[in-house]
Amino acid sequence: MMVSAHAVSRPRGVSRRRLRGPMARSRRFLSRSVLWSLLGGFAVTILFSQLVFLANSVADLRREIDDLQKERDCLRAAVAQKTAEWQQVSARDVVVSRAEKELGLITPDGPGTVIVMSTRAKERSVPAIWRVLGTVGGGGEKIQAVSAQPR
Repeated sequence: MMVSAHAVSRPRGVSRRRLRGPMARSRRFLSRSVLWSLLGGFAVTILFSQLVFLANSVADLRREIDDLQKERDCLRAAVAQKTAEWQQVSARDVVVSRAEKELGLITPDGPGTVIVMSTRAKERSVPAIWRVLGTVGGGGEKIQAVSAQPR
């Protein structure tokens, strides 16, 4: 009579595993320790790939910042060049010469009439000797000439 391993009675409280002996092996394809090792390796691989992705993103952003700074410098140089060109085109001499050519503007040769106003307050600031000499020597003309000079 043939007796199967399942038919063997086992004492109460003893598990099947204990009855197998040292040479027995599990019927499962993967044991729990192998499964946990595979999951841990997968998690470490994902972690390292995310770190590499993050480092590459930081490097790309730094390169983009450098490119933007170079572009900003080029734009500032272009603005400075355009400003210099505008100042050359809008200079007074250029505007007057264009107005003479295109509009027929006639510019006077001299500065024209210059009016200088003098008040009593300025006459008092002139030293007394100059006022006396001005009234005695040439009238009030010298006082006005002296008071009109810049200090």
